[in-house]
Amino acid sequence: MAPAARTVSEVLYDTNTTPDDYDLILTGDLGFTGTQLLYKLLEREYDINIASRHKDCGLMIYDLEGQDVNSGGSGCGIVCENNEEALYEAIKKVLINKELLDEYKEKAKIRSKLFSVEQRITDFESLIK
Repeated sequence: MAPAARTVSEVLYDTNTTPDDYDLILTGDLGFTGTQLLYKLLEREYDINIASRHKDCGLMIYDLEGQDVNSGGSGCGIVCENNEEALYEAIKKVLINKELLDEYKEKAKIRSKLFSVEQRITDFESLIK
């Protein structure tokens, strides 16, 4: 969360923009807990609110009710060029390939067992003290 907050704040500062200048601010896989912590850190440390423009891939692709992903899948990812078309094609590739999607789901389930929400919060709080 801290690296994501720093990156967002630096991009906004360096480009002299605000979150409202963007259609979408996308993070990789912070998950529910990480996203909430990101919002709190950005508001507290940088006076920035991105909630209306932000989406997190972990929250978009995992079923939070049906999968135990805790703070995100933390491990599965898609590598693609940094543009809208490449991101669209990469996500589409996973979604239409049931075998690949099932593989990612299985990896996410395994990886999620290595983390606890309580430990993530404790780690985060120790960073901002």
